[in-house]
Amino acid sequence: NATIFIFDINDLKVINDRNGHIAGDNAIQDGVNIIKTCFLDVGKTYRIGGDEFCVVCTEISERSAEGMLSTFNERLAVVNQTLATKIEIACGYATCNVEKGETIEMAFSKADNAMYEQKAKLKQAHGGRAGGQ
Repeated sequence: NATIFIFDINDLKVINDRNGHIAGDNAIQDGVNIIKTCFLDVGKTYRIGGDEFCVVCTEISERSAEGMLSTFNERLAVVNQTLATKIEIACGYATCNVEKGETIEMAFSKADNAMYEQKAKLKQAHGGRAGGQ
């Protein structure tokens, strides 16, 4: 059994275009540092794309997953107060319960879909763009 979290840094292209690729690289590093800090004790962090990351946690409850996500969002808000270029990170998660016949691939797909749902909500909240840049 596992829980997978998928993270995507919103508007990285906008950050690169407006502030340069060093700022984009810094946004990626800042984002992954927040993810690793929040999930260090419960899971492994992997880069799965240019600005996409996943964390795989074994045997955590839904309540723990929600708590970790809340901690992540709080930490992101605190770190953003110190950054010249603010970052926004969409996240989704899903669990894999092998007793129910679920596979890790199914959980990954569900988590990815949940992340894109959040990304769309954030985009709508910011008038058409995923982030508040």
